[in-house]
Amino acid sequence: MNTEITMQVTGIVREATNVSLSYIETEARLVMRRCPTIHEFIMAMGWATFKSTDGGAIEDDDPRIASVIDFISEWDETLRLTGVPMRFTAKGEKVTDW
Repeated sequence: MNTEITMQVTGIVREATNVSLSYIETEARLVMRRCPTIHEFIMAMGWATFKSTDGGAIEDDDPRIASVIDFISEWDETLRLTGVPMRFTAKGEKVTDW
């Protein structure tokens, strides 16, 4: 196996993962700002969800969150995005360890 190529591909995948995680955070915050009844975004251990202000989960097929959920669905298998924990509200600090 060519170590140089492996290192290059690893770097590309790492960069794609970082760009994707940044997009998810930015887009999830936009969703919550546009829809005040959506209170929190949570992603960890193979899943991602939005919570409403009453604490209930927002269904994945809700069109208000489609931009985030569809992106995660498209890229999670390749980049393992849901293995990176994060939770936050529209204006709150991102928490990665809870």
